[in-house]
Amino acid sequence: MRRLIESGKKFFLLGLCLLLILELSPLAVYGGAIAPRIENLSIKDRDGLLICSFKLENGLTDEVKKALNSGITIKYTYFIELLRPGLFRNKKVKEIKRVRYLTYDHLKQEYHILLGPGEQKMVSVRSEEEAERFVFQLKDVEVVRFKSILQGSVYILRVRAVIEQVKEAALPFKRLIGLFWKNSIATDWNEIRFRY
Repeated sequence: MRRLIESGKKFFLLGLCLLLILELSPLAVYGGAIAPRIENLSIKDRDGLLICSFKLENGLTDEVKKALNSGITIKYTYFIELLRPGLFRNKKVKEIKRVRYLTYDHLKQEYHILLGPGEQKMVSVRSEEEAERFVFQLKDVEVVRFKSILQGSVYILRVRAVIEQVKEAALPFKRLIGLFWKNSIATDWNEIRFRY
């Protein structure tokens, strides 16, 4: 009996460890698919400006597709931060936010993308691939002028995305919106360290 209890404990601990490893894995599964993540993060110097480019992978999870097909607007917010590492904590040098709104029109069978903030621009496309290109790929985002940061210092440029449903006040059956997913979906930070 004692051996059975001991083997049960070992089996439980092994299962708990495997669950923890899967949860912390970069290939964590979200809603039956690979979790959204930031990839292809790159930086370069363009005429004295630090610019970055990146892509959101797997941004259309099953939950997001269900919400889109139900007429709910999905908001993609990209957070870009430039940090200077410190002894006890990192100093935030610059923070940038880019927002994309995605909706699907069943009558016209097309996706509508609102690019913002600032000068907002509406784009309509027919295919899911075209919509993903506008919403998930951010190219040449201006971060900071090099002359405004210290030379000889190490910096961290990091990016993450948050995917959430837009809660529209005029939408009937507002309580049903929460059936698709309870919280927003946030990617892990993807970062690059560099010395300037």
